[in-house]
Amino acid sequence: MAHPTDGPYIYAAFDDAGELGPSGLDAGTPYGGCIDTTGRKIPEYDVSMSKVVDQAECTTYCTDNSLGACTYFGRTSADAIPAKAAHTGAVCGGYEADSCVTKYHKFTGKPIWATTTVNLRSMQPTAEGLVGLGPSRFGRGNFGRVPFTNAYDKTSLFNTLVDKDTGIGVYVQGLFGPTTHAHLYASAADADGNVFAVMRPSPAGAMYSNWFNLRFPAEAMEGPSGYQMLVLKINTGPGEPEHRVQPPCLATCTGNLDSIVVQPGHCWIDSQCYAEGETNRPGGHSCQVCDPWKSQTEWSMASTVGQSECFIPTRTRFCHPAGSVITDPRGSSPKPHKTLADCMICDPTVSGTAWTTIPSYEPVDLSDPEPVCTLKAAYQPLPPSLPSPSLPSPSPPPSPRAPTEANVESDESDGLKDGAVAGIAVGVFFVGGLLGFLLGALVFNKKNAPTEKGIDMSGVQVNKGRG
Repeated sequence: MAHPTDGPYIYAAFDDAGELGPSGLDAGTPYGGCIDTTGRKIPEYDVSMSKVVDQAECTTYCTDNSLGACTYFGRTSADAIPAKAAHTGAVCGGYEADSCVTKYHKFTGKPIWATTTVNLRSMQPTAEGLVGLGPSRFGRGNFGRVPFTNAYDKTSLFNTLVDKDTGIGVYVQGLFGPTTHAHLYASAADADGNVFAVMRPSPAGAMYSNWFNLRFPAEAMEGPSGYQMLVLKINTGPGEPEHRVQPPCLATCTGNLDSIVVQPGHCWIDSQCYAEGETNRPGGHSCQVCDPWKSQTEWSMASTVGQSECFIPTRTRFCHPAGSVITDPRGSSPKPHKTLADCMICDPTVSGTAWTTIPSYEPVDLSDPEPVCTLKAAYQPLPPSLPSPSLPSPSPPPSPRAPTEANVESDESDGLKDGAVAGIAVGVFFVGGLLGFLLGALVFNKKNAPTEKGIDMSGVQVNKGRG
């Protein structure tokens, strides 16, 4: 329900409404109304916005406007006016939508406005509009034209104010640093314009933005699981100096984002103030720096890009040291790419803003749905050499021999091999030689046998010695 000073309205938030395209809200239950004497139908939202229209309201309205006697018709009658006839122009979505916040008239159901925002988990109406709280994750949409600074895939809490009359966002601020995971349980508001948010952050740390810098002792947040309950009080009272102040780096802040004037030597990026030389601390990107000489509303690349690191936006990291392997651009953590980690690295000497293919690989087309690393032909490994099949050594041809009856008989009867036959021949030759030697010795002995006169020992000297 809207704040009492706002009027009879209802706020509603729809999750993923319009994510497939704009969805108009002029649909649903038809409108009742009044019919004047000429037969003209007057929709109930033109008759009264302060109460439910009935016959008494029709009579009062027609009398006050000199329309004669009027007749009331209800939302289920044949005369009911289709919802699309209201032509409010209230639309949810636009493809990038995560949540759609809407404002309806309490008594007629007529949509007043609709606006897209990052996912809301809790809303509290105030005198100025709707204070919404919820989690934001990297790449999950913007608050109108204002992106939420959260480079890591963490659930970081925010609070935002939506103007009650226009639905335009007034501000948005993060409640924790970009590396703190936080969960919102509930919220409540009091009559003084304070909003209380019940949340669970982990790990414990500081809460900061342009408007506050709160810290709480880490020991108070210690527990078995590292999670503890935290209650945050946000002052949303209208007109109070401590409630909303102009960011210190802005000289003027009127109208829309196109009309702001940033102080010299400063940057205004993603709803945060940065002094010249400051890096992207909330985003965790050391290679992005505030350089007012180049831009006061966008990050500039640090001088280290192209020298010692590369600036390549991925889901979890923008800055990559030289030599880093390509990471999965869709992963929730900076892990090496499952197919390209072998051939693509950050090489600042080649490119400071794109992954470089290692020279031994073919160039990789990252637009390919399934890119792979392919070694160049010159670097392809040689196939392993196969062992030659072992073949039996050919036997030398047999020596030619004149066939004899003995040979033929031996081969046919005994089946002796050539080696055996050669052995027999050698043996026969040896025996024949031995017999010849013995016969020669016998003849020699007979020729030199002693005579009856004895042996002639003249000329022979006999030496006696020990036997």
